[in-house]
Amino acid sequence: MTRARHSLPPRASARMALVTVVAFGATAATTLTYGVSNAFAADGWHSWPHWANSAFSNASSGRSSSAAATADAGNSTSGTSSSGIPTPRAIKAGHSVWPGANQVSTTPAASSATAAPTMATTLPQATTPAVSGMATRATPAAVTTKASTKTAAATNPAAPSTTASSSSAGKTNCASQPSRCGYPDSTNTGIPAGTQLQRVPQDTTSGPGWVWDSRGWVQASSGAVVKNLIVSGSINVAGSNVTVTNTRILVGGESWGVGLQHATNAVISNNEIGIAGGSPRLMTGVKDIYGDSNGTQVLHNNIVNTGTGVQVFGGVIADNYIHDMGYVSGDHTNGTTSNGSTTMLTIRHNTVFNQIDQTDAISLFQDFGVEGNRLITDNLIAGGDYAIYGGAGSMGKSFNIQITNNRISKMYFAQGGYYGAIAEFDSSGSGNAASGNYWDGDLSPINA
Repeated sequence: MTRARHSLPPRASARMALVTVVAFGATAATTLTYGVSNAFAADGWHSWPHWANSAFSNASSGRSSSAAATADAGNSTSGTSSSGIPTPRAIKAGHSVWPGANQVSTTPAASSATAAPTMATTLPQATTPAVSGMATRATPAAVTTKASTKTAAATNPAAPSTTASSSSAGKTNCASQPSRCGYPDSTNTGIPAGTQLQRVPQDTTSGPGWVWDSRGWVQASSGAVVKNLIVSGSINVAGSNVTVTNTRILVGGESWGVGLQHATNAVISNNEIGIAGGSPRLMTGVKDIYGDSNGTQVLHNNIVNTGTGVQVFGGVIADNYIHDMGYVSGDHTNGTTSNGSTTMLTIRHNTVFNQIDQTDAISLFQDFGVEGNRLITDNLIAGGDYAIYGGAGSMGKSFNIQITNNRISKMYFAQGGYYGAIAEFDSSGSGNAASGNYWDGDLSPINA
């Protein structure tokens, strides 16, 4: 693979209040990997990694097109920022312009049935532990019993632990088998063994608070419980107190597995999101579409083959297995990412493996505002160009960023990430601390 290295995703000159961008000019429908052809009204759905091109940022910043072109031309993969960290790739013209809020829809466009494409069963990778129990094809079998590949877990997720994993103490090379050290992997995340699953829409099209939309997604409203399903498309969550659990979400392309639409107190737990080896990759596993959802909990999920595993601005991301990242040209590949918020966000006890020398395993970026009130702790991570981005940026001084007790593996790159372990962390910010982080191979300390 030709390397497309990035230290930071491209930044538009003006910050956009919305997260989802419609890319104009697509001429062919995007085919979702679960046998659904999603036309997206000739538009491609993009999250922030697919920034609008200079036509938007120029107008907003007052730069002329020629000046912008000159500036963007300097954003080559071989350049460096003033801090010495390599600069990101220039924004590609094919990422299209920001259409304005009045042109952004809240849901994908209509879809129609189509034959399932042929898929590989594994992703090209380095030494990531094998995927077990994840779907490797788009079309589900009939009513399915989850294979017994893990110890059965309770239907309702337990509260995430507030302390570092005691079972990992003194152990080395946990990345080779994360569960041996108490970290998430395919044996202890996703759907509990023995769970009976119904297919949507083949076996059922509605349930408590949710309905299958014939255009190709599940729509869940306040109080909905989306449970024990195999869904042939995205799940959109709106309103308050929605639970999505024990569900296999088979979708790919420029969409998301679970999309949060102004949601409050959503719980996304014990799901399997994405298709191992599927093509195209899924853009985002769990996505806060507008950046205003609150109280979100993303717990015990197995997320595979995504450009971004989880993209939220606040809440809790805990005990997830995010791995075998997907990539298409133009992606900025993130395990988990936040794009500028001071709502409390806890990222705790996840296993995040990004085998690509591209962006991060865990990141805090100032795309829409200052980063503050973030706890990144007790995670097992590897890969990206840096394993962790620590929230510093041009929007203001980050504060109360705690990056503690994380175990970083060299399973892909000798420095944890292609360029290093931790970047863009401002130790002078009020309440900021990076301490107790260490290498998986020999437990030696890592300095931010």
